[in-house]
Amino acid sequence: MIQQLVMYEEELQQINRICEILHRDSNAKAVLVIDKNGQAIAQAGDTQQLDVTSLSSLTAGNVAATGGIAQLLAELTVVLDVMVKKSALGVGQPSVFSEITDDDIDNLFND
Repeated sequence: MIQQLVMYEEELQQINRICEILHRDSNAKAVLVIDKNGQAIAQAGDTQQLDVTSLSSLTAGNVAATGGIAQLLAELTVVLDVMVKKSALGVGQPSVFSEITDDDIDNLFND
């Protein structure tokens, strides 16, 4: 069961103050605090010209997609680790690049 987070006025005011400080100290144009569902929680700075709702949704989607890519890359990491270990031990077949000579490279780029 997923626990629903309840935000009270006091905590929202604290978050808004932190956003204002971050905005001022970072010299950023705007600061947005967005939940993982794409809902804007707090904002500071020049947000009048921003479509905060769309930006929040796009940001949440980007974070979710990046998380998915990270999971896929974690499976790739296992294969790369095995490859590195084999290379360190000298196990396996020689690289296809080991057969390429300087003359082959020169011939490739000559007309």
